[in-house]
Amino acid sequence: MTEELILTSPGEESIGPRLARLRKERGLSTAAAAAKLHCDETILQALETERFNDIGARVFVQGHLRRYAEFLGAPVDEMLAEWSRRGVAFAQPDLTQAPRAPVRAVDPQAVGRRIGYVTAAVVITVAAWWILQGGGVAKPTAAPSLSAPVASSSMAIAPKAAVESLIEAPLAAAPVAPPVVEPSVAASPAVVAPVVAPVVAPVVAPAARGRLALALTPSSAESWVEVYDAAGKRVFFDLVRRGNRIDVQGAAPLRVLLGRADVTAMEVDGRTVTIPTRFMFNGTAHFTIARDGKLARVVKSAENASAFSTLAPSTP
Repeated sequence: MTEELILTSPGEESIGPRLARLRKERGLSTAAAAAKLHCDETILQALETERFNDIGARVFVQGHLRRYAEFLGAPVDEMLAEWSRRGVAFAQPDLTQAPRAPVRAVDPQAVGRRIGYVTAAVVITVAAWWILQGGGVAKPTAAPSLSAPVASSSMAIAPKAAVESLIEAPLAAAPVAPPVVEPSVAASPAVVAPVVAPVVAPVVAPAARGRLALALTPSSAESWVEVYDAAGKRVFFDLVRRGNRIDVQGAAPLRVLLGRADVTAMEVDGRTVTIPTRFMFNGTAHFTIARDGKLARVVKSAENASAFSTLAPSTP
């Protein structure tokens, strides 16, 4: 037995047996304890048998001893103090015996294959560059001058066709630029008349013949809107949020029901039309729009009672 194993006097429990006892009291094997501490099982076995030199340098032993004692619930400071006080001798680790990775032998065939790959890549690169630079491709012969005399009719046809193909091909592929309008020039070439761009006013598309274009815009509140054409077909039926504009068309006359006519702006065929206040009852209005844009109030009847009653109280 080496000097490091003689640690205690008779009647005292040494560090290693104390660690082993605490581990067994917790019902753990050295393998299970090593798995929880994420270390090698041989380290815990060396601590419990007090083979500290198998672990390595003193700082490594001290670190593993601290972690193992904390894990088992042993008094860490007391065990470290006892371990230091008893002056355990540690042999310096022999660095010459440290395992080293074996040196791989050089394979001459592998080196030759790599040189061959590099050479082939260089050859392919040079060949591709030579092809892209136009090497090996016959350059087109320059077209003869049109003013030069032609020896025969058979030789005159071929150059002419080649020249026409060279001239027409770029023109067919090139996009046609829009015509440029030149400003009018006065009698004197040095004086150019100023060109003023005309102001184009927005054009509202007119409605088809016999139809009315109606636009409604609630300004400060949402409004229920119903619009029917001359045949009684419903062309619009929805709640319009404030600030939103709706555009509808239909055969005249149009019948319109507005839940909030008092806050709704109306245009007929692009012209602003004011809804008379006498058409409104609690902000609701029910009226027709003739082909000429004139409005007529619709009196509540059994035909439209169901729709109108949801928007306004009964007329006394």
